[in-house]
Amino acid sequence: MISSRIRKFVKLSSAEKWLVIRALILLQLNWFLVRIKPLEEVINASTSQRLIKQSQLEETRIPELVDSASRLTRWTDNCLLRGLTSKRLLLAAGYRANLGIGVKQDEYGVLCAHAWIERSDGSALTEELVDQREFQRLNIYTKRK
Repeated sequence: MISSRIRKFVKLSSAEKWLVIRALILLQLNWFLVRIKPLEEVINASTSQRLIKQSQLEETRIPELVDSASRLTRWTDNCLLRGLTSKRLLLAAGYRANLGIGVKQDEYGVLCAHAWIERSDGSALTEELVDQREFQRLNIYTKRK
């Protein structure tokens, strides 16, 4: 299992490898920050400089690589941490991205929350297993960039 992950990593382009490494670091940082800072501060934090040339990675590839990186650790594989990390890396690459957060009741009446990445026009950036349209969007915290 580890050897197949290493083989997949080796096959990535240098820009993709660098992004996966940065994603792993940011996932850990965001895991820590959401526990000690108000969520609004963590969501609205952004980088001030471009760290990746926009032409090196396509907009949809960045969240895909963040998803892959998040599965490498047990504690960072959740939608909020993936969303925060993807948003930060997308903004650093020169893409406009927003973090959507929503809630719904499941079939048992339990309140569920979900976070996802949107383009600046509000459309979902990636197709996910969870349909974002099922969730009532919370417009608190998310500052449109």
